[in-house]
Amino acid sequence: MPVILTVLARVRDWQAFQEVNQTLVTRAQAINASHYQIYRNANDASLALLLIELPEPDDAAEMRQALIEQLHPLSKVSLTDDRLWEPTGWQAIECCKEGDE
Repeated sequence: MPVILTVLARVRDWQAFQEVNQTLVTRAQAINASHYQIYRNANDASLALLLIELPEPDDAAEMRQALIEQLHPLSKVSLTDDRLWEPTGWQAIECCKEGDE
């Protein structure tokens, strides 16, 4: 069952965070993540929300460990919260693909 890992991080150096991001993307791709996105809080620019969709809960544990490994050396980034979400199967809105009518 696919799961979504959400991680809230406090970021004081966005440039340093951006530099390790490609390593995180590569790691996410290696464990078959189907979605990886980083959002910055519109009201507090020091907060980042990482959203990573993975095929299995075990993959989420592996991705969380990768986040710790990559972000821990950056003393200006701290993981403040992480959560694991699974789909309900209820109706959702899907973005239209080009050519769909």
